[in-house]
Amino acid sequence: MIAHHALVLNLHQPPGNLQTMLDEDNWEAKEILYALDRIPRSLWGHEDLARVHLSLSGTLLETLSDPAFQERVYGIVDCGSLLWQLQNQDLFEILGTGYYHPVLPLIPESDRPPHLQRWLDIARHLFWRPDFQGFWPPEMGFSMELIPLLRAMGYRYVLVDSEHVEPITPMKWHELRYRPHVARHQGAEILVIVRDRDLSNAQESGMELDWFLRTYPHRARSTRTPMTKPAAKTTRKRRMRVNHGIRARARR
Repeated sequence: MIAHHALVLNLHQPPGNLQTMLDEDNWEAKEILYALDRIPRSLWGHEDLARVHLSLSGTLLETLSDPAFQERVYGIVDCGSLLWQLQNQDLFEILGTGYYHPVLPLIPESDRPPHLQRWLDIARHLFWRPDFQGFWPPEMGFSMELIPLLRAMGYRYVLVDSEHVEPITPMKWHELRYRPHVARHQGAEILVIVRDRDLSNAQESGMELDWFLRTYPHRARSTRTPMTKPAAKTTRKRRMRVNHGIRARARR
């Protein structure tokens, strides 16, 4: 069988954390670096199947691109080569996020644009592309008031946790989770891709493929159009069935 789903990996390290761990817990720091390095290596040769969505905080990108850090961990991981491999748009769809991983609805409104702009500045430099289509809110903290800002920053879709989405029109449980939607606020609108929290928790815990293939069809039953990853190409967008009318509760 074929199961259509979008795989997203959310990666963050606070400023200086990996450097401190190398001093105090060298084994765990190495394991984190090895895990990062395995991501592109595990995808080589599968470009024809799908792209993995990656959300990397600005502070993690800053660490990986720091020449002093690259020199220190060179015998463990080649960070320059890792960043170069992440530029492969056949394998990766890079998602925008906040630079310091802030819960955006909980910080002052005036602080939000600098967080998003600073992330765009470093991401454009490292990934050699002018814009990014999707946005991953740090800690899944999202509110409707963010929509005009995200659209102004060039984002076309945002991922929102399934527990924080409310339909305006009647909608079945599986329709809410497995179809893209449109959210509007103050004249701006954005596509919403819902993250199924249960499947996300299972993925985090190390789910097995057989379990996923058994579980997903049951959860997505009667959904005529399975959730597909939005892309920049308009032909892909026309094939997507969009349910108009949802709102997202702000995470508190």
